[in-house]
Amino acid sequence: SKNIRYRRIFLQTTQELKIFSRCRQSTEDLSTNLTPQPPSHEQLPAETCNQCDTTCIHTLKTHLRVVHSQKLRRRKSEITGKAFQCNICNKAYTKKHDLNRHLQGKHNQKISTNSKTQNTSILAQCREGNSKTFKCDFCLKVFNKSSNFLRHRSMHTNIKAFCCNLCGKNFRLNMSLTRHISEVHEGVRKFKCDICEKQFKNKWSLDEHSNIHLDRRPYVCDVCGKAFKQKASLYIHTQYHSNQHSFECNICHQKFHRKHNVKLHILSHTQQKRFNCESCGAQFGTKKGWIRHCGKCQKKH
Repeated sequence: SKNIRYRRIFLQTTQELKIFSRCRQSTEDLSTNLTPQPPSHEQLPAETCNQCDTTCIHTLKTHLRVVHSQKLRRRKSEITGKAFQCNICNKAYTKKHDLNRHLQGKHNQKISTNSKTQNTSILAQCREGNSKTFKCDFCLKVFNKSSNFLRHRSMHTNIKAFCCNLCGKNFRLNMSLTRHISEVHEGVRKFKCDICEKQFKNKWSLDEHSNIHLDRRPYVCDVCGKAFKQKASLYIHTQYHSNQHSFECNICHQKFHRKHNVKLHILSHTQQKRFNCESCGAQFGTKKGWIRHCGKCQKKH
């Protein structure tokens, strides 16, 4: 009976050990699956620098800052052009910090360099009583949000405090500078047409391009009612209704609405005839005259 009991205990202990080993192996497999694996170099997007043709794994913005020592943006106080002017002696500075130092040293004025403090004072002045609305002191337009009000007020002051250090272009808003760097200098085109797979910098360009495939004409002329797919086409069309002839021939000084028409007109002076009639061999300097001739020539033959 003792041997039977020991044998039963041995079998029970062996079975428990097997169960324990299985549970331990499953927990180890689960922990390895849950552990985040570092991304491989093949999974990271590769970008090419336009200056050194180097394919970098990190972002192009980091590559320009580290390798070429380029700052893609300046501080809020730095802009090109002397836009900060002293209201006492009319002396102008390119940096707001220099203007504040001038006011403190020459005119003994205490200036708060904190933009948050300045915005707080502007909001307090333009707040309508005890309400949460803000009225613009330039155009008297009312806003419910302080951020929208400050963004709108910068249009009137026309202070472009955000400067691109690559091309020197100035912007009123930080988000405009970020979009400019992404679209122009980094060449990011993340909007793709589903039909022709052409890529665009922003959604507005993609939506306007889709008008070509869907045959939509949302741009309508106010004078004649003619509709166009592109906004640029509507602008060119409106030049025909106006008396503005902005483009002039430098030979005979004849004026035209479009620059393309000037190029075609210059061909009449240079006597370059690029269009040939296949039926009779006549040559023409403009495509319009060639098409008109071909229509008459085909009727004869």
